[in-house]
Amino acid sequence: EIASCLVGSEMCIRDSTRAGGAVRHIGCLGPDGDWLRGQIADFGLSLDDIALVDDPTGHAVIFVDDGAENQIVLFGGSNLSFTKEQVLCVLESAEAGDWVLLQNETNLVSYIAQEARHRGLNVAYSAAPFDAGAVREMLEYITLLALNEGEAEALALASGRDPYDVGLDHVLITKGAQGAELCSVGQVMSHSGIQVEAVDTTGAGDTFLGAFMARFVQGEAMGALRFATGAAALQV
Repeated sequence: EIASCLVGSEMCIRDSTRAGGAVRHIGCLGPDGDWLRGQIADFGLSLDDIALVDDPTGHAVIFVDDGAENQIVLFGGSNLSFTKEQVLCVLESAEAGDWVLLQNETNLVSYIAQEARHRGLNVAYSAAPFDAGAVREMLEYITLLALNEGEAEALALASGRDPYDVGLDHVLITKGAQGAELCSVGQVMSHSGIQVEAVDTTGAGDTFLGAFMARFVQGEAMGALRFATGAAALQV
């Protein structure tokens, strides 16, 4: 089970649920977030852990070029309004061995990771939007680190170490059309990309990670890579 999913993007949560993951979504929405509450409910997710706050709902403005690549401008808004009480309420109901999925679009990320590990939970962390300092702060508390190829290069440059050599059990690196690679307990496995005509790459990483985690938590490392590659190909 993925005990909780604290990410700025609903897409990762949606696709993990569609892929069969048992997901609890902790989120914050502003006064303008009714349409998003409807989407979350349509995904089959509970609204019980979605807080309503005064800040406008976090969102992104996405630019897509002629090659289907994107640039994203983020407005944090309600995604920066998590409280410790809101998070602890969910973590305290999780069972040892459950997974918490985090990334850098919310506040309290390091705190959540520490509290999760203290309770015997696994932590998967997507280092996006990338910040080398934030990644270094998280390494002590996470079980799985997810990076895209550019983020992996930036981490290597900032740390002077290969991303596979940062002391973690699992490191996942996505490589766009070239597929993805997973270093799991010292074993490196890879899956090539599926060749498609890309229309818009927005959300491909979120889709990949959501689909990957739904299978990976069941102990299917290679199967998770294969499944997530197909899901990302459909997304683009």
